[in-house]
Amino acid sequence: MNFNGTTIRKVKDQLEEIGYFNDEQFLGSAAVKHHKDKIFIDLRSIGYEKTLSSNGGFYPETGALYWMYDEEMVSFVEATEMSNAFVKLQLDDG
Repeated sequence: MNFNGTTIRKVKDQLEEIGYFNDEQFLGSAAVKHHKDKIFIDLRSIGYEKTLSSNGGFYPETGALYWMYDEEMVSFVEATEMSNAFVKLQLDDG
């Protein structure tokens, strides 16, 4: 396993529940931006078989955010909206 097993299980659980996670929730930006293949390997090793897509965006108030999503559960537009909502929540809580 490339990443912490407990964390990868939490990523898997969230993907199965809502089809989305971002680097602020799990694993950090370097992992989600540069090591997607290792994330896929780790998820597959614990039984996650769905196809994932990834994307990212720059938010002037908070910086870059990278995310991965299950296209069968969440569209590109929905994943982007989830990311926008996550950033807004961070700003509101800040």
